[in-house]
Amino acid sequence: MSKPDFLVSRRDFIKGAGCAAIGIAAGLPVLAEETATTPVVKSRVVLIRDQGVIDSNGKANAALVEKMLDDAMVALFEKATPQECWRQIIKPNDIVGIKTNVWKYLPTPPEVEQVLVKRVVEVGVARRMSLSMTAA
Repeated sequence: MSKPDFLVSRRDFIKGAGCAAIGIAAGLPVLAEETATTPVVKSRVVLIRDQGVIDSNGKANAALVEKMLDDAMVALFEKATPQECWRQIIKPNDIVGIKTNVWKYLPTPPEVEQVLVKRVVEVGVARRMSLSMTAA
């Protein structure tokens, strides 16, 4: 059996690991200082509720869904109108896809999809295709 060209002794390993630990520890105050100067970005959550949005048959009230979404956008973006809010996040040359859920236990109500499409088109996005899927 031949001896390897490069052999690390236990002493060399401990010396190297110790130097690495000291180097890392010395760098931590610098990392902590960088983290302290990084601004904290806060998230916002808007909750809009209305007991009348779903009737006794489980059908959504389209006008109320639209009002709730508009109120949520105005509250979130702090603008005067929902259209101003939508213009802040969508431009007329954008391509927008609306993903809806067709899972039978929690489907996206068509009323929600319709108001989303309406607002996106109002911003100036061209309506290119309309697909409708039903739950299997």
